[in-house]
Amino acid sequence: MVSLLSDIVYKESTDRGLINPAKTEYVGGLIIHNSRSDWDAYLRTELNSLCNLSEDWDGYGSPAVSFENAELGLHLLNSLKQIVDNSSAEIRSYIPSSPYLVPVSGGALQAEWHLDSYFIELFFDSDEPIQAMFYSSDDMIDESMEIDCSEIQTNIRPLVNWFKRVHELNNARAIAV
Repeated sequence: MVSLLSDIVYKESTDRGLINPAKTEYVGGLIIHNSRSDWDAYLRTELNSLCNLSEDWDGYGSPAVSFENAELGLHLLNSLKQIVDNSSAEIRSYIPSSPYLVPVSGGALQAEWHLDSYFIELFFDSDEPIQAMFYSSDDMIDESMEIDCSEIQTNIRPLVNWFKRVHELNNARAIAV
């Protein structure tokens, strides 16, 4: 069973700077993060499940979500949460709860937020840049961008702006009604 909390993952994650060893405990083979948020705990639980899907989960021979894609998703989504948590209360109000996490054929991962008639999706495939999409059910909005993880704190800001736009559009719609 692959786990984002296994010894190997801990070693790989600390080497890549994703886990702060000073804020962890090693208990019975598991990494316990003393400062883990509900967001992070949810992501890790869902990603562990997706990494352990059975072969051919989709009926087309696809493998489970790869560890690399799960790690990439965890890193970006926790970076998003960190930016939001360190922002004003107004900006914190733009970002809803944790995204839906879904497997994609070939071992890729997708994170999705469904916000009334607006959708924000992130596609993680470790062989390619992260793909981000923002669209509406009425086709009035259809935007996409690539997110480079080398400077994620800077490159994720347009994603935060998408959430702000959804917030503003939903407020404008509520006033119009």
